[in-house]
Amino acid sequence: MLFLLSKISKFTIVIIILSGIIQGFIPTVMLIISKYTLNEVQNLDSKAILFALVGIFVKIFSLVFGKLYGYYISKISLLFDNMISVMILEKSSELGMKDYDSKNTYDIITRAQMQGASSIITYIDSYINTFKEIITILSNMIIILVYNKLIFVVVLVLPIIDYYFSIKIVKEQYTIIKNRTIEDRKLWYIKYIATMGNTFKELEIFSLWNHLISSYKSISSKIISQDLKIHKK
Repeated sequence: MLFLLSKISKFTIVIIILSGIIQGFIPTVMLIISKYTLNEVQNLDSKAILFALVGIFVKIFSLVFGKLYGYYISKISLLFDNMISVMILEKSSELGMKDYDSKNTYDIITRAQMQGASSIITYIDSYINTFKEIITILSNMIIILVYNKLIFVVVLVLPIIDYYFSIKIVKEQYTIIKNRTIEDRKLWYIKYIATMGNTFKELEIFSLWNHLISSYKSISSKIISQDLKIHKK
């Protein structure tokens, strides 16, 4: 995945990682600024205004940086999606008639089309968000260590547990999507023959509408249940 992203821009991976680091440190920086601001206010020191202005600047920087990063990710997603589509077309042109006789070929093509760039970006973003949270927690831990070592130990364990389960859920989600390729293809095919009009006469003559709708509901319910099971974790 990272190799494919690097084909769009050599700096994409670096920018994503740096963004995670910066956004991970910002909450800690704001915490430190707030601490000094409150201390100066209690001491009736004029430096309180300076710290407050620095805090406002950091907050504005965080908002602007978040907007710019969001635009960058959207741009990369569009370019990535186009690149994946072109790669699918190029690979399809290299296949022979025997390849299309295999059900596995359709499964692979459908999986590539269903997941696309957005799913890959989502997976990467999940890892980066976890990485960002770890940086935030670790930087906060340094502050906590100065005051209470016991709390430090507790806070040290929490991000490790969170990271473990986050990665586990992402992998489980990918496995579920990969294994239900056939069901996804069936849903696509049902929608295609039901909405394109090419088989309207056959559906009417053989009274297949109820069967199609029932099949679609059954398969989609199974998929929704799988997704909800993941979201509960």
